[in-house]
Amino acid sequence: MGIRHSRFGLEWARLEPKEGEFSSEEIGKVRQEIELLHQNGIHVLLTHLHADHVGSLGSFTSYCKNVLRKTITIVTPDKTIARVLALTGLTAQDYTLCTDFSQPFPGGLTVTPVMVRHDPTMNCYGYYLNDGSETIYYGGDAQGMPDGVLEQLRSGLLCRVYQEVTYEHGAHPGHTSLEQLCALVPENLRSRTVCMHFGGDYTGKALSCGFDVARA
Repeated sequence: MGIRHSRFGLEWARLEPKEGEFSSEEIGKVRQEIELLHQNGIHVLLTHLHADHVGSLGSFTSYCKNVLRKTITIVTPDKTIARVLALTGLTAQDYTLCTDFSQPFPGGLTVTPVMVRHDPTMNCYGYYLNDGSETIYYGGDAQGMPDGVLEQLRSGLLCRVYQEVTYEHGAHPGHTSLEQLCALVPENLRSRTVCMHFGGDYTGKALSCGFDVARA
């Protein structure tokens, strides 16, 4: 699949490792990534919003609008995002909201949202992504996988599955541990199951279990 997408997030603890002390190196990395996105047009595909995530989206949207002079498109099935972003001071003129998935996106990408389990207090989504030649499933933050994902991977309808995973079992009920993923995914499907969003560096353990891992 041609790479026309990027997983982007802001972790404030990296930007401000100590109260009142900001990391110029981390800020530089964020600026570099945003500038790269700016060159290609920016569509933000939302999986979910936590209280500590929505500020990142607001900051990112504001930076693109006021510094890059670029109006981004926020793509989500959840129309309530407009009210949430209004709490950060953004207006409808600061971004474009797209909740219609009936037409292909730039590059001919077809996007289909599906509900996933992460936190019972919010709507959370994974996405089927098809570029005209192959389909992948991107799970975002999720506990387990929606019905049908593994069967589609087994039958060849899905080329790959991207699944977030933590190492410690029970560390967070809204995430999938590596132990749970091993119980869920048969060995013959693990090479096409890509582990991502690690809570720590245990790439070696995931690979030893037969899974692939996301690489920058």
